Amino acid sequence: MRSVIAMIYFLLALFGCDMRGGNTIVSRATVDGVDIVHSETRVTTGMAWFECITSASGNCHYRLFRVEAPQGGCAAGNPASTMPACTAPAFAQFVVAAGKVREMAGLPAVFRPCVSHQAGSVMPDCMPVASASAAARRPTP
Repeated sequence: MRSVIAMIYFLLALFGCDMRGGNTIVSRATVDGVDIVHSETRVTTGMAWFECITSASGNCHYRLFRVEAPQGGCAAGNPASTMPACTAPAFAQFVVAAGKVREMAGLPAVFRPCVSHQAGSVMPDCMPVASASAAARRPTP
């Protein structure tokens, strides 16, 4: 019986069917047509695979944030708001070398992965801290 099930999975995989389900998040930044960072994150229930395809520095720097509804005390992704920006700390941060994959288990049901080619602080909306505060200071027309 096991061999029959294995054969079915093999045939489905041959035709491009993925029996695991889940989501894939592609993060890519380019400058003048050259990839600065390119990463794919595959997420299933409680598991995630972080693949650093390419990075200008040779490493992808990841920060993982919980996704929660704002409690009225912060401006989630709205630079024109007068409320302070959301500054929830990342629950995980790590580095993956270009061409490598890192697997993680026990993650929250919903999280946001932010990836960059360089180390540094990013906001939960994946914007660099300096860019987020500059956008907040920008006058509105």
